[in-house]
Amino acid sequence: MKVVVERREWRRGRGHSALYSCDEFVGGKFVVSQYCVIGQVLRELGVPPDRLRSVSTPRNLDSRTRRGLPAWLFELQFHEKRTAMLPQGAVWRAMRLNDAEGLSESERELRLTQILAEVGVELVFTDERNV
Repeated sequence: MKVVVERREWRRGRGHSALYSCDEFVGGKFVVSQYCVIGQVLRELGVPPDRLRSVSTPRNLDSRTRRGLPAWLFELQFHEKRTAMLPQGAVWRAMRLNDAEGLSESERELRLTQILAEVGVELVFTDERNV
């Protein structure tokens, strides 16, 4: 599956955020809306923005929205690190990387591309939507 990530609609490097965020309300309308990388994948799969707003992970989507979505979006693969069990599946690694602060854009894009390729998602980053 190919997912085009338009950089101006991509929320990243700001710490933990929702799958879809509306930040600016002007004249009765949200004018700045952005998706994290997993939110962009879900949008490509047909999930409407109102189902993603204020939802932090795919596992928190309601059951009706989750129906028909790929299982890899909801898998948990735990890895023991010291005394804590941390999620290690592709989605969780991508979400942490997406939200991490202090990465260069090129490093973030390369690593996200590699992680999501593991589950058959081809990411294409662009400044234009028509790719």
